[in-house]
Amino acid sequence: MEIVRNHCLLCEDAHGFKFFQKVVQRLKEAGIIPESINVKEKKHTNGMINPRNPKVRRVIAAMLSNKSCDKVIVLLDADGRGAEKVEKEFREKQRLKSGKVVVVVFETEVEEWITASLGVNERDPSTYLKEHYGYRKSELPSKAEGLDLKQLSGVASFERFVEALKDP
Repeated sequence: MEIVRNHCLLCEDAHGFKFFQKVVQRLKEAGIIPESINVKEKKHTNGMINPRNPKVRRVIAAMLSNKSCDKVIVLLDADGRGAEKVEKEFREKQRLKSGKVVVVVFETEVEEWITASLGVNERDPSTYLKEHYGYRKSELPSKAEGLDLKQLSGVASFERFVEALKDP
């Protein structure tokens, strides 16, 4: 019997948690991650954070201290500033040292997974999607079903997200 693992997700995007929840379900269905992995959101944040808010550290500490989460996965947009730089700044600002906190940074924004699935490499994925497909941010959760998981295997943020889910 596999051990059930609960990972809490925090992201910048109002529609992000539902999107990631659907991505996790797709990963389970594809056999990429075990069925025993669950994702949760912190009730008062609705899974959403402002990475520059110093209160984030307390939210993360509370999630880990009450044992409702085995790990916290923080998802951030780099907006072209460099994923490593954004992760370093976030960890320093929030003074995060715990191995139970994984930071996944998108080179641009979460929509890079959608454009990568379409075989398109764009500097501004959400603008591209808006101009070519009439995309609205509120549609983000519905886009999880259309992701090409094989196409995403070369995208650093996707690979880091999958590893964060799989790693106990």
